[in-house]
Amino acid sequence: MERGVLVLDLDDTLICRKNSTIVKRPGLEAFLSKMAQVYKLIIFSASDSKHVNDCVAGFGAFAHLISEVYSIKDCTRCRQGFVKDVSKLATCNMKRLVWVDDVRLNFRLCPHNGIEIRPFKGEADDRELEKLTPLLLELSKVEDVTQFLWNGQPKVSEAQVQSAKNLVKAKGKNKAVPGMAEARKPVLVLDLNETLVWKKNASTIVNRPGLEAFLSRMAMAYCVVIFSVSDSRHLDQSVAGFGASAKLITDVYGIEDCTRTRAGFIKDVRKVKVRHELKRLVWVDNERFHFRLCPHNGIEIKPFRGEADDKELERLTPLLLKLSKVEDVTQFLWNGQPKVSEAQEHFAGKNPCKPNAKNKKWLSGQSSASGLD
Repeated sequence: MERGVLVLDLDDTLICRKNSTIVKRPGLEAFLSKMAQVYKLIIFSASDSKHVNDCVAGFGAFAHLISEVYSIKDCTRCRQGFVKDVSKLATCNMKRLVWVDDVRLNFRLCPHNGIEIRPFKGEADDRELEKLTPLLLELSKVEDVTQFLWNGQPKVSEAQVQSAKNLVKAKGKNKAVPGMAEARKPVLVLDLNETLVWKKNASTIVNRPGLEAFLSRMAMAYCVVIFSVSDSRHLDQSVAGFGASAKLITDVYGIEDCTRTRAGFIKDVRKVKVRHELKRLVWVDNERFHFRLCPHNGIEIKPFRGEADDKELERLTPLLLKLSKVEDVTQFLWNGQPKVSEAQEHFAGKNPCKPNAKNKKWLSGQSSASGLD
């Protein structure tokens, strides 16, 4: 079996910048030494080449372990900035390539190869490289790492468990890992304006109350995608306003990705490039009109107009977490139903929702059979 390739991000993964000082992540030398025994090591950074080369030189005696270095000039430009496309590397077999980065957005072009690591900000007690080592050593032994990784999962915090319990072989071939369905996450498509944010005026964008907590919980269960009829400039500005939660967004689609009709622009979630099946895709929007092309995937949410006491994202969370566990969400959704206000009562067993127009059965009678309890 050919030697695997390990692609490593630089800033906030192996090092961090503090003013004019470069701080190495604790355990970096030992990590590089172990990884070089089983992988060809490549640095791929979105920084300029001078910074990258200076940092690698700062590895001292371990710098020679790095086989290749790529910088911002090797990145692919997109609406959100520059994205690394590791499939363009000169020598790589994607089945034998593992990629460690602290920004999940970078995995959008090669979602089956990445492992997300917690950003390093100079903490002296950081142990993330040490925690990650067992998983990477296990992955170096498998023929196809893409069976085990999806959009940054398994997370570094789960590495010990994954390597000890889940990476198995059967009859000389890698067997699909029980529980790795979690890595093949369903997709959650979120509208932006009046769903997650409200544009108060030309210069002010207000985040919906509870947005950060909502995105954090959803990213654990879903691959999160933004789909808006806004232009790319407004999209970039709004997503940047999510702060640290912005990195939880896997992909972003704007008005140029919409379908034009006589009535205006409609979002067609079938165009979402993240690997998915419609039966595993849930879509939240404040305009039911958009669900017309995929009526069995949408949940209508009350429009947000800047209310400080808004609790709609909090109310919606339990339903979305339950839907993330079912095999076919289209059994439970029809043209924006159940509405957010009805969903909680339905799953609490208090109030059955309207019949699903697709299968003509009451949702309340479906929950136990489909694993929604």
